[in-house]
Amino acid sequence: MLENISKRKNSWWSLFIKLVVVLALIALIALVLRLVENYIERPVKAYSYQYLARVINLKPERNIKLKAGEIVTIKIRYKNLGYKDWVNSGSRALYLKAKDSNFYNRTWLGKTTPIRLFYPKIRRGDAIWFIFKIKAPAINGLYKEKFFLKAGNYVVKNSTVQFNITVYGGKNPVKKVLSKPVQQNLFTIHLGEKNKLPLTIESKKLDNYQILLKNGKKLSKIKGKKIKVDFNFDLKRYFILDQNNRRLLMTDEALIFSPQNGDVRFEIGNNEKKYRFCGKLEFEFKNNTLHIINTSSAKCLPEQEQKIRFWQVISPKIEIKKNILFKKEPNIRVGLFYITKSSIYKYLPIKIKTLNNQPYNIKTKNGTLLTRATKGDLFEISYSFKYNRYFIRYKGKRLAMTDEPIRFIPDSKNAIFKIVSWKNGPFWGMNVNDNEFRGILEIQYNPSTSRLWIINELPIEKYLRGVSEVWDSWPYEFLKAQKVAARTYALFRLSNPKYTKTPNKKPIFTVRATQADQVYRGYLGELRNSCIVRAVKETRGLVITYQGKPIAAYYFAQSDGRTRDSYRVRMTSKPVPYLISRPDPPGEGHRLKGHGVGLPQQGGKVAAEQGANYFQILKYYYPGTEITKMY
Repeated sequence: MLENISKRKNSWWSLFIKLVVVLALIALIALVLRLVENYIERPVKAYSYQYLARVINLKPERNIKLKAGEIVTIKIRYKNLGYKDWVNSGSRALYLKAKDSNFYNRTWLGKTTPIRLFYPKIRRGDAIWFIFKIKAPAINGLYKEKFFLKAGNYVVKNSTVQFNITVYGGKNPVKKVLSKPVQQNLFTIHLGEKNKLPLTIESKKLDNYQILLKNGKKLSKIKGKKIKVDFNFDLKRYFILDQNNRRLLMTDEALIFSPQNGDVRFEIGNNEKKYRFCGKLEFEFKNNTLHIINTSSAKCLPEQEQKIRFWQVISPKIEIKKNILFKKEPNIRVGLFYITKSSIYKYLPIKIKTLNNQPYNIKTKNGTLLTRATKGDLFEISYSFKYNRYFIRYKGKRLAMTDEPIRFIPDSKNAIFKIVSWKNGPFWGMNVNDNEFRGILEIQYNPSTSRLWIINELPIEKYLRGVSEVWDSWPYEFLKAQKVAARTYALFRLSNPKYTKTPNKKPIFTVRATQADQVYRGYLGELRNSCIVRAVKETRGLVITYQGKPIAAYYFAQSDGRTRDSYRVRMTSKPVPYLISRPDPPGEGHRLKGHGVGLPQQGGKVAAEQGANYFQILKYYYPGTEITKMY
């Protein structure tokens, strides 16, 4: 009996030990797996791995079937495995980009930018959904659409996602019929015609050509816009010279000038005759004769036979007049938004602070100091419509009150104010809140309209950086034209005020921040539009003038083939020589969008795409004007 009890105890003890061993093994395996996972996800602190991601979910799957024109929502979930946090502002704001996309949707931020990171910060190890829409193109076929993350100039490693999208129900793609190459003998130079050499080859895109030998060996890439080719009949040797007749190279093999980027228009010739050509150029010596043969995929029309585009009636030579009317860059006052008695519960109190703890003063209109914020503190401003009085509060406690307008004045020119209480978005389908501004903020009541205005006062060039009338991805020459027009309109309004319904008939601001004047999105608009900012810098101080004064540089979205005369549509009280009706071929077949006076932005965009510079665009749509440097 005792023996049986002892055996039973031993069996239970053995079972317990086995259970403990199994549990220990399970814990050990779990620990090893955790260490492996941490090792795999551990970011390499090398520069190239500061930004690293992993795709952890997709909706829908990678293979998609869409009907032409169909819009579908794409969801990509990324996990941040990099050394850096992901942020949605600043020079390294995180964007989801598309590579050469055929699925652009109007909700995108740009042609290749579906969306920006919504949350302020995504730390290492955190995951985030990127949700956006795509629209299927009108042409049937299989498309390989790639999306990836980009932080500033840095592509996030391992973030590329490819969708294989089959489009049906649309137009079938047009099959390209390859035309037979056209071959022509441009020059034939015989032994006794050495005076026809050397031949000069000239083009603005000469560096797109590679010099090859007949056997396919590459010699060199051409540098410069003009070279010369000479040939020694006795030695049967080719010499390539620069435009100053200095020898670049020589060879006994037949020469071939081969284009690298498609057909480029060239000119070849000597003192007797010249030819324009495209494609490949071959030099071949046989039967004591030098042959220069051109092989191209398309015949090149002589320059005089080419179609003249509408903007080419203006010379491409940029001529800038100089008339310094302003000793220094002028300031502009922008009416951001207003508050009425019926909207006080929506907008009041107004909460304002600075970014990065920048110090500032709060003063009255006449300069009396009310309080000082040493660390960018958040202050609340309330207003009594009944008593015409402004109240300043800090952390719920009243600090000061005054009957005069209030001004927020930063210590530094680079300080940025944020109107925390104001929701200024979305904008053009982007989920943004553009409530950050350079310069000075002012709160002023206008008794003539019973409106309490929030005004942004800043230098005009800083203002232009935040004017967002077109996409940043539009042709750069048009962006320059648009910035010159926007600068001109702002300066015109300084001397020709629009908002004079005030007690003393003097405007309290120059322009509004809406389409009533020019769409202004402040500092965040500036951060989104790097090309627009560059266009502002490169055209600094340039103004469209007529008889030495800034013009009323009206512009609008799109014409129907012709712009409108300002007097006929009652935009001006009398005829204006530079605001007359003009043909606008890019607008033909479209509906008029806007008032129709001045520069149609779609027409200017097309002109820039066709090769027009900003000077030609402005001189065409504002006839009889000059481009003048005013400060």
